[in-house]
Amino acid sequence: MGKDEVVEISLRVRRVSSLKDVEELVVVHLALAFVVNVVVNLKDPLGLLSF
Repeated sequence: MGKDEVVEISLRVRRVSSLKDVEELVVVHLALAFVVNVVVNLKDPLGLLSF
């Protein structure tokens, strides 16, 4: 990760109106990752599709 990327991310985070919005984004992201994981495990119990 370059210095420019870190600056860009911090600017984006500052643009978000409140910390609550950031928390919601993180929760949604984690929930989506969890759901995808569960679906993949159900469809592919042997892990053939795992990345």
